[in-house]
Amino acid sequence: MNAPIEISGRARGADVWLVAAIVLAGVGAVAALNPYALKLLGKVYVLWIIVLGLQLLIAHAGVVTLGQAALVAVGGYVAGVLSLAGAHSLWLMLAVVVLASALLGAGIGALVLRTQGLYQLMATLAVGQMIFYGLQSLRFLGGDDGFALKARPALWPGLELESDRALGLAIVLTAALGAWLIRRVRRSEMGYFMQAARDDERKLAALGMSPYASKLWAFVVAAVFAGVGGALLAHLSRFTSPQVGHWMMSGELMVLVLLGGGATRWGAFLACCALVAVQEVVAQYTDHWPLVLGVVVVLRVLWPVRRREQA
Repeated sequence: MNAPIEISGRARGADVWLVAAIVLAGVGAVAALNPYALKLLGKVYVLWIIVLGLQLLIAHAGVVTLGQAALVAVGGYVAGVLSLAGAHSLWLMLAVVVLASALLGAGIGALVLRTQGLYQLMATLAVGQMIFYGLQSLRFLGGDDGFALKARPALWPGLELESDRALGLAIVLTAALGAWLIRRVRRSEMGYFMQAARDDERKLAALGMSPYASKLWAFVVAAVFAGVGGALLAHLSRFTSPQVGHWMMSGELMVLVLLGGGATRWGAFLACCALVAVQEVVAQYTDHWPLVLGVVVVLRVLWPVRRREQA
């Protein structure tokens, strides 16, 4: 994951157009799909939001984590508590989730980024499991069983998001905003610092910049994307539970980054589509769908190796 990511100007242009096509296709699909398909579409775009942030953290900044799912769960719980508290707007929910996720991400990042390599991976796993068991201990919120959300937020007074179609459109547009923000972050000065910290921390430090601060910013951005994705996922299913934050979910998210690659946003979207397709289609025929996903991952890993051998 720490290898440099090369992407040509032509590839960057293609990424922009393909992301635009993904957004337009999502808007059109929201208007045409049935309720079941809408749920699947919403899940794909929610996963895309989460993976875009994780892609920045792992592939762009070089920080590997096994605790990202815990931040997704926290976002879902924040949205759930706001739902239980009564009517609220989408903007209030997003603001509270962003603030809570950023603070939590900054706290976790400040701790785990003081380690490196395998120790860093284990530190993120440990913190993620602490959050997982902490959510399980909240008996007034259902404990291990989780709880149902009472009401979805409103876009503004009089325009509710109670229907799956309205919420689906909000999810697609939020994903579009997230994809745009990730592109801005990557092409910003801080984005180049993140990449430099990934490639050679000593050279970046010699230039007077802190690799630690650059990676911490990436950790906070990824935490915000995870929290927003978790909040939207909770409203999509009208339910949230600690199981969303289990470390196995973190592993699935890392698999999505691997499948989609680190350079393009549309690659991450295709990976999310593949995961949902395997979970929903293959699971109808066998409970061993993770085996099929494993085969897909192995083929994805071997594909660039075979291309290099043939070159």
